[in-house]
Amino acid sequence: MHGEIKEVLGTISNGESVPPIAYIFGKQSGGYGAGEFDVVETISGKIALARRSVNTAGKFSLQQIDDYVTLATQNKSASKVMLGKYLDGGPNSYIQRAGSDHTYFDMGATKWKEAEALVGKNVDEMWKINKEFIDKQKSLNKEFYFSQEPWKAQSHEYLSKEAEYLIDLGAKDFQKINADTWKVIW
Repeated sequence: MHGEIKEVLGTISNGESVPPIAYIFGKQSGGYGAGEFDVVETISGKIALARRSVNTAGKFSLQQIDDYVTLATQNKSASKVMLGKYLDGGPNSYIQRAGSDHTYFDMGATKWKEAEALVGKNVDEMWKINKEFIDKQKSLNKEFYFSQEPWKAQSHEYLSKEAEYLIDLGAKDFQKINADTWKVIW
C-alpha cells in the first residue's frame, strides 16, 4: 500500500539490525514503532526510514475500489446479478442463491476484513465498493435480483443500501418471482 511520506523517523546505521523485508521491498511493517515505513535513502550504508501515511483519512482511493470490485466480482459472464444478505454465506445467503446463474459480490472474509481495516470499518467507505460493483453490472445491462425481500431491509443493512441505490438508478419495483427471489423492475 503506497501513501505519502508523513515524517522521517531517523536513520539506522548499517551495523544495526534491520528486517530483511526493508531491503527487499523498500518497506517494513512493525519493528521500529507501529506502522509501515518506506526506505527513503540508502547512502553510505545508512537507511533512512519514513513513516507512511496510509489512508490517514480513512478513505479508499479509486484504484483500491476498482481492485476490490474486480476481486469481488464472481461469475462475471452471467447475465443476471444477485444481491441480498450475506448471512455468513449460508444456504439463504445471496451467494448460495446466486449459484452459477448470477454474478455476485464476494470478497471473501479475509479481504473484507483487510478492506475494513484500511478504512477503520467505515461503512460509508465499504459501501463505495458495493456501489461500484452495482454500477459496473448495470453498465453491462444485466438483470438484477434480490435473494431477500428488499422492502423489508433494515436501514443499516447493505441490502437496504442496494435497494435504495437501485431506486436512485431508476428501479420502479422489486417483483417477487418465487419464495426466495425478487426481480428489479426498471
